[in-house]
Amino acid sequence: MNYNMDIISTLRNVLKDLIAKRTSLHNKIIKEKTLVQEHNLRLKELKEEIDAITNNIKISEEELENINRTIEQTENGYKKILEAGETLMMVVSENIEQYKHIK
Repeated sequence: MNYNMDIISTLRNVLKDLIAKRTSLHNKIIKEKTLVQEHNLRLKELKEEIDAITNNIKISEEELENINRTIEQTENGYKKILEAGETLMMVVSENIEQYKHIK
């Protein structure tokens, strides 16, 4: 009978240990699943943030391209105005001599 009691006691102890390990593993699984959900949510938020930043970069690049084009066109127009002014001054200075005698 003593032998049976030792077996029963040993089995109870083993069962208690297994139940404790099962509970511990179950709690660990729940904790890790929660972490995965939190990280997935953060990952989703980061992806949305990256998409927004990428979109802002695209818009800024388009604006920069437009500004560069406007600057180039303005500089070209300014050069043409300078050339026209120089041509006008040259024509005036060449022809001014013939009009100096008129008073």
